[in-house]
Amino acid sequence: PAPGPLWAPGRRNRDRRRAPAGHRPIRDKIGRLIDTLEDQNLLDNTVIIYTSDHGESLGEHGLWRKMNFYEQSVRVPLQISWSKVLPKNKHYSGAVSLVDVTATIMDIAGVPDEIVSLMKLDGDTLLHPLNGDDWAEHDFAFSEHLAHGTDRPAAMIRQGDYKLCYSYAAEPELELYNLKSDPGEYNDLSQNSSFKTVVSELTASLLAIWSHPNEMDSKIRESQQARLLIRRVLGDKAIF
Repeated sequence: PAPGPLWAPGRRNRDRRRAPAGHRPIRDKIGRLIDTLEDQNLLDNTVIIYTSDHGESLGEHGLWRKMNFYEQSVRVPLQISWSKVLPKNKHYSGAVSLVDVTATIMDIAGVPDEIVSLMKLDGDTLLHPLNGDDWAEHDFAFSEHLAHGTDRPAAMIRQGDYKLCYSYAAEPELELYNLKSDPGEYNDLSQNSSFKTVVSELTASLLAIWSHPNEMDSKIRESQQARLLIRRVLGDKAIF
């Protein structure tokens, strides 16, 4: 029979069952890597960072793949092992971001602060929270989506129990979720007057990071027009 749509329960459940099978080879390879490091007496002096660039919707909210701000897409594992230096079984429950990984690697490598400051990194080293240092001012996660799959700049900020999603327009489209009471993100609180202050504060925090979305929107559209022109000249085989 012809396959059903991606959101059909039968197909969705079948593909969900396949997902762990795809993860197993990764676990096996990591195990082989660790075994090899131990055999070579290199494990204590090796930093292992395990993470992913994005999650997978797997049919949640009627969506597949990524390119959205739901937890299935934006929340990924991040594990750092350095048995010689970092405490074992340390778990940090606050918000961090993949942009912090670059700063963390540079900190581990001992790159001088004056060099790091010249790079104007968006993130900060995660050795601070892992070592129990105060991380309160960094306790948020920001994400943006400007690529294919969206018709306008979109961004998200997660702080504490709340996540705000912001879609740029003359009248911005907002979504607000309490991830503690609503981990599935089914109850949008953005229009609830009881959460007006939360929406206002998170919107201000997001725009402070995001700067001027109107300018960004203009640059994106200029870039799209330029790429469309190139494609008209080179043909549909020009993929970029």
